Amino acid sequence: MRIATNYRHCEILVPFAGQKSNKLNQIKQIEIMRTLRFTQITDSRLEEDIKELILQRIAKLEELFAPIEGVTFTHDEPRHLDWNNVPGEGGEQYRVTCYVTKNTRKVTWENVYELVNSVKACRYEFI
Repeated sequence: MRIATNYRHCEILVPFAGQKSNKLNQIKQIEIMRTLRFTQITDSRLEEDIKELILQRIAKLEELFAPIEGVTFTHDEPRHLDWNNVPGEGGEQYRVTCYVTKNTRKVTWENVYELVNSVKACRYEFI
């Protein structure tokens, strides 16, 4: 067998000429997983109980993604940002960076966006 790589970053196992036909059953495609990154933010200028709110959002996202086969949801620990000592700014934020990795075609990225937006819309980027 040899491995051929195409422009979509997929590895395809291709049998050499002359190999037995049972080797054709071993051909498989392995898609390189993409990871979506986004940050959930709570801000004391807009909301109250911001630490509790960010924890509720993360718990809801974990609940939504848990039953979906082929999709992995992970996140960093909440970060606290305090601008109360900055003149003219004032306020606090909690931020959590989240990651969704998908290795199935049964779920589209549009489905992932809809789930996240159902909790709180945010800016997305692939890493």
